[in-house]
Parts: sequence; structure tokens; C-alpha cells
Amino acid sequence: FNLTHTRGLIALAVMQVEPVGIDVEYLSRQADIVNLAERYFARKEAEDLLALPVAQWNERFYDLWTLKEAYLKACGTGLRTPLSEFCFSFSGETLDISFSDLLGGDSTAWKFWQLDIDKAFRLSLAVNDRKGHDYRLRVKKGVPVAGFSDISPAIIRTSIR
Repeated sequence: FNLTHTRGLIALAVMQVEPVGIDVEYLSRQADIVNLAERYFARKEAEDLLALPVAQWNERFYDLWTLKEAYLKACGTGLRTPLSEFCFSFSGETLDISFSDLLGGDSTAWKFWQLDIDKAFRLSLAVNDRKGHDYRLRVKKGVPVAGFSDISPAIIRTSIR
């Protein structure tokens, strides 16, 4: 399992077998996007982000940040793995990960999802899928003790073809 939280939201991911990572961020949270992207992201990610219209920077920054955090959590390495050693790229509703020569890695062994659970948040999920499982996301919303109900959030993008 893996747990994450941000202003107004807590998210928990549970898997029966494979390592899982989850991250959520509040999209209105202010960050020094240019400095953080240039300092920590892979060069291609920073270039792609800064090539967008300024109005789209915040959302793309958190797209990348939550994917990177979810990946690191699923790896179990935390920030010991430099954020610049792996790179996410987007094409419509699909996303891909690539690894630097230093880090290595098999991009086909990873599954990612970004969910639109609420317009105020970006949530990303990563699974180290060495065995090629089929996955069914089951999302619940609620309050502990008060109860939970199933919801069907939109998948913004995924690595699953």
C-alpha cells in the first residue's frame, strides 16, 4: 500500500501483489515552477513544460511532479533516485517513461495512471508490473467511519495502451 495527502485530500493505494506508489497535489498550490523544473526535472521535461503557454505551466508541473513522486514511492527509493534520471512524455491521453543510461530500467515494466478526481487536484498512480497483469482501478470516496462509495474518476492519461 501507499499513502499520500495534500490540502483537503488523502489518498490510499492498495495492491495485492505488486509495488504501488501514489501521489496527489493541490493544483492551486504555488511553486517556483521554472526553478524547480530546471533544477530537478529531466531536461526534456523542463523544455516541454516551458514551451507551453504560461497558463498551462502549473497543471503540467503537477502532472510531472505527481508522476515522479508516485514512481519513486513504487520503487521504494524516495529522493535517493534523482528526478532528472527518468523522464515522462505525454501524447494526448497516453504517457511514457524513459530512463537515463545511469539509472537504467525497463519502461515496459511500469504502469501509470493520472486521474481527475476533482478539478482542484492531480492524482498519479504507479505500479511496478513485471508480470504484465491486467488492472482494474477501483476508486472510492468518503470519510472514515462515515462510509465510502464507489466513484468513477476520469483517466486523464495512462501508459496502458
